[in-house]
Amino acid sequence: MYREQIALGGPVSYNFDREIDRRGSGSLKWDKYRDTDILPMWVADMDLPMADEISHAMSQRMEHPFMGYTVATETTSAAVCDWLRSEFDWDVSPDHLVWLPGVVPGMWAACAAVGAPGDEAVFSTPIYHHFFHVPGQGGKTAKPVPLLREPSGRWTYDFDALNAAMSARTRLMLLCSPHNPTGTLFSVEEQQRMAQLCEAQDLVILSDEVHNGLVLSESNKHVPLAKAYPACRDRLITLMSPSKTFNLAGMQCAFAIIENPQLRRQYIQAMHSVLPQPATLAFTALEAAFTHGKAWHDGLIAHLRKNHALLETAIAAMPGLSMSPMEATYLAWLDTSALGVENPMGFFETHGVGLSAGADFGRADFLRLNFACPQPQLELALTRMRTAIESR
Repeated sequence: MYREQIALGGPVSYNFDREIDRRGSGSLKWDKYRDTDILPMWVADMDLPMADEISHAMSQRMEHPFMGYTVATETTSAAVCDWLRSEFDWDVSPDHLVWLPGVVPGMWAACAAVGAPGDEAVFSTPIYHHFFHVPGQGGKTAKPVPLLREPSGRWTYDFDALNAAMSARTRLMLLCSPHNPTGTLFSVEEQQRMAQLCEAQDLVILSDEVHNGLVLSESNKHVPLAKAYPACRDRLITLMSPSKTFNLAGMQCAFAIIENPQLRRQYIQAMHSVLPQPATLAFTALEAAFTHGKAWHDGLIAHLRKNHALLETAIAAMPGLSMSPMEATYLAWLDTSALGVENPMGFFETHGVGLSAGADFGRADFLRLNFACPQPQLELALTRMRTAIESR
């Protein structure tokens, strides 16, 4: 156990600075640099153990001797609906939930369900790399439009460019909110304007809100698009999962929220015989996370805010690097354009730090750094990055 009871019968705290060796465990994140001294700070997978409540729930489920095909129970759906109501004041009917083996498959289902082959799906870049590839796999033409960078460094939608990019074949708007990789937490006003643009163009909206529980800002909260602009719900598919918030990416469990019954039928039909249901233990983990994970989540956010402050100060002191203002996620977006190196990712790998290449997200002059880790690990990565820059 990695949590510590402060006093008998008192509150529970979690030690997020305890370092646990993940090498040799089949970890995608760590096995990328197997047999090297490179510290992996790349893929969106926390180096922080999941909540004890989740592992305990899975252990209990393992005592049952059957792992057959499993569907969501009433209590599983109720856990999701209760969590949405508690976190976002959003009342969702269990009938509006569509279960998925991940958010990316859910994006594919939207692309497959909406419009005709060759119709367009628009999205704003830089963005999570699957947005570039999934539309084509769902029979749609990907149409990227650059985000606008404000004088503060914050990234937001370029509504004029988006409007200009629309054509008679545009059918889908793909959103990522909170935004990966820039860390933007879109305001209610920004979301309302986006929804109104889609309304005017008669587009279906796919809103990937998988990072909804990872808000760093202490003055703002994530507001689901369905809450920011309720009038768009008939054209909206919202994707969510506990995978990022509760570090359960390997469990492959997500859900879509679709109020429009016709759109929901189209979506389910597109999934039929292609996408499986989540696995047995995935449902167990999701229910435990949403029902019993609050104390762990509160501790996680405090830890991420602490790491973010450390990172922000350290990057500001590194010549050639700058960091976009972050309001959400644990993925820092680093501008390397003034660094003067041809291959920023390779440069830092040579000095022992593995980061995500910005080119994968649509900007080759950036890198993405995952700071959801014990603080000593982050400190070591920053020390190596500082040494690398000094050695140029």
